[in-house]
Amino acid sequence: MKRDISFWILQGPGWLLLFYLIYAQAIPAFDYDLGIAMGTQEPAELISDVGVAFWYGFAFGDLVTYIPLLTLGLIGYWLNQMWGRVLLV
Repeated sequence: MKRDISFWILQGPGWLLLFYLIYAQAIPAFDYDLGIAMGTQEPAELISDVGVAFWYGFAFGDLVTYIPLLTLGLIGYWLNQMWGRVLLV
């Protein structure tokens, strides 16, 4: 099956975004200090405890909803399934 340019325009940035989200949000969601060491998060002294709690809320939301939905959408589009085709018909 030949893939046209619109397939690669969607898949390329989509997979890059997914890997970045896993690196920047999912991994530090389990260990905030690891995120600081990786350079993806700011120390609590700079953003306060409220900022850390606010970040945890977003990280948890990404972890349980956005990352799985993006993964399923990319896989569905790769396999040419109807449920994976939302943007391009």
